[in-house]
Amino acid sequence: VEDDGSSKPLLVAVEGRRWWYSREALVVVGQTRHSAVASPQVAAPCVVTPALVRQGVRVRRGPDWQWDDQDGHGTGVILERDHSGWASVAWEESGEKNSYRVGQEEAYDLVVASSYTELIAVLYPHEAPTAGPKITAADATPGTRVVRGSDWAWGVQDGAGRGTIQGPGDSDGWVKVKWDNNPGKSFPHRVGGDGCYDLAFAGIQPVTCRVHHVLVPFTKSPGEGSNVCDQCHNRIPNGDPMH
Repeated sequence: VEDDGSSKPLLVAVEGRRWWYSREALVVVGQTRHSAVASPQVAAPCVVTPALVRQGVRVRRGPDWQWDDQDGHGTGVILERDHSGWASVAWEESGEKNSYRVGQEEAYDLVVASSYTELIAVLYPHEAPTAGPKITAADATPGTRVVRGSDWAWGVQDGAGRGTIQGPGDSDGWVKVKWDNNPGKSFPHRVGGDGCYDLAFAGIQPVTCRVHHVLVPFTKSPGEGSNVCDQCHNRIPNGDPMH
């Protein structure tokens, strides 16, 4: 972290890239001669992708920002999607309006500044993603579809959407998840670590699987016309309680 002592967001080097964080999002875990060392287990920002370009979403400068002080070092509001891979933003501090990359040239100039509640209201005016039972280390199998759970502490890192577990959990009760609305790297989340559970099954409808003759969770992937048994991967049509 490079800290100039002002009240502005902090620029943090994370795995070879630089990200903007609010001061409240960071915990100091050590000190070098010239800078603080931030814990990697903080809420990484969610870059703005085309899926998140909705009128009213609040944003701030992101990892690939190269537009000097157009933003006035403050927040702005998305006005519209200009064309493929770009979004128009009005900045509150500077009063400027301009277009920024949201995937064009594989660059992301913006990150989400809206709260989770604000983002949900904009993205899902009719029906938000539903959450089922919490995911434990035993449930954390690759490919499992998830949403944020009861102990979530990572801001809008999930982009207020669904994600997919990328691998088995580690011995400390953590697992990596790739979020649909926040592309790129996978993020670590707790599935028992520190006694917390950050994740829940996405779109759960517990039903009886005829293969196992037991009540098991079925997860529905976005855009799919069926539910999937987590144990045998058989599919059932929507609304059918058995298979």
